[in-house]
Amino acid sequence: MTNTNTAAAAAGLVWILIDAAQGTVSISGACSGIVVGLATVTPAAGYIQPGYALLMGCIGSVIVYGWLKLKARYLHFDDTLDAFSCHGMSGIVGTFCTGLFCQIDINAQGANGAFYGNPVQLWRQIAAILV
Repeated sequence: MTNTNTAAAAAGLVWILIDAAQGTVSISGACSGIVVGLATVTPAAGYIQPGYALLMGCIGSVIVYGWLKLKARYLHFDDTLDAFSCHGMSGIVGTFCTGLFCQIDINAQGANGAFYGNPVQLWRQIAAILV
């Protein structure tokens, strides 16, 4: 639960800060940021330290916010309520980050990630994203 709440709070705050920098702060934006944090940390929550949950929330928020701007400007496809963007892209980011940050010390049933001497785990995560 700590990792889930940490990532959600971090992502929500980063989303608000990005919105504030652009002069577009809104409750719906803050909620989108929180959802992005929840979806980003989901693949990793049981395998990472809380500091990485905070980092993943921040990374997810920045990437998804950028994706939404890119989609609106260039891609022009129907993504009702930004469902794919907020859930799918966040899941992709979270799955990738899991391959970097996961640790056996946190969950013996898991694996170490690339930052802990196991780059093969990152490739497994990338394969999972592509499948």
